[in-house]
Amino acid sequence: MTPLQENDLMRAVILVVAFKAEDFHAACAALIYRALAGGDFTAACLPAEITKGDIHVSGLAVKMLQKCGLIVCVGYLPSPDPAAKGRILRSWRLAPAKESTARTWLQRHGYPATISEQQSLAI
Repeated sequence: MTPLQENDLMRAVILVVAFKAEDFHAACAALIYRALAGGDFTAACLPAEITKGDIHVSGLAVKMLQKCGLIVCVGYLPSPDPAAKGRILRSWRLAPAKESTARTWLQRHGYPATISEQQSLAI
């Protein structure tokens, strides 16, 4: 990423956190739950109820989790959304040895930290 791209990313995260903090944190939490459940996922796995239809919230949440070192890119997949016309998405996974850090993030942001609680919430 170039310095200009990095600045644009930081500006976008700041704006989303400033004006859509609850949506952003909900997207981060849902992605962490997904990562803790195991396997690979993309930003497209979040339902519209969490992102409120704003695809940028899920993308920025993924980027924030990557920058924090909680998730790592493991490949690329075509988007499941037919409107995306085959756009390629990054595939993510929980970073090695980051389960405890991920659970701490959930706890500090007011989310239940266990997968069984997450599954009962149907997130």
